[in-house]
Amino acid sequence: MVALLAPRSMMWLLATGLAAAAAGCGGGPELRRELTVQAGAATVLALEPKNGPRLVLQNQSSAPPAEVYSRADDRLRKVVPDPELQSLLDLFAGEELFTFAVPSVPPNARDVLRLAHGGREWLWVRRGVADDPAEAAFQNARAYFLAVYNGNEAFHSGEERPDFRSESQRAQRDAEATRARLRSLQRAGNGGVR
Repeated sequence: MVALLAPRSMMWLLATGLAAAAAGCGGGPELRRELTVQAGAATVLALEPKNGPRLVLQNQSSAPPAEVYSRADDRLRKVVPDPELQSLLDLFAGEELFTFAVPSVPPNARDVLRLAHGGREWLWVRRGVADDPAEAAFQNARAYFLAVYNGNEAFHSGEERPDFRSESQRAQRDAEATRARLRSLQRAGNGGVR
C-alpha cells in the first residue's frame, strides 16, 4: 500500500531534496546557510510582480496562523513551517542568490523578490536582461518560491477573496494593447505596407 503525501509535504520534500542534490549526494558538503530562520522572529519572503498580485510566505513561529490569516489587507500571505522556509532560503544560498541582492529596486525592475529577516532586507530583481547571471538566479529563486507557495494552503477568514477575474481581465487588456502596439510598429517599419 502506498501512502499519499499532502501537497505541503510533497513540496517540503521537494525543497529539501533539491537542497540535498545541490549539496551533493551522500555525505557531501552541506549547503551554505546565509541566514537562519529564528523561532518567534518574523522571516517574510514576498514575490512582487510589477503588474500582479503580491505573494507572501511567512514563517509559522513568528505569529499564530489565525492572527495572520485574519488580516483583511493581505489575502495572499501564507504561513509555512519554519524548516520549510529555511530549506527555501538554503536553496537561495546554494544558487548564490545572496550575491545578487541589490540595495534598492531599480525603475526597470519587472519582478522583485523581497526578503525581510532580522531587521534586514534583501532585494532581488528581474529586469528581463538576457544572458545575465543575476536574471538566471532570480528565475530559479522564483521557481523555488512558487513551488513552496503553491504547495501550501492558507485559511484566511472572512468573505473577501482576491479578485483574480479582474486581474486576468487586466492582463488580457494589457496583452491586446501590446499586440496592437507591435502591429503598429510592424506596419511603420514596413512603410505602412502589410
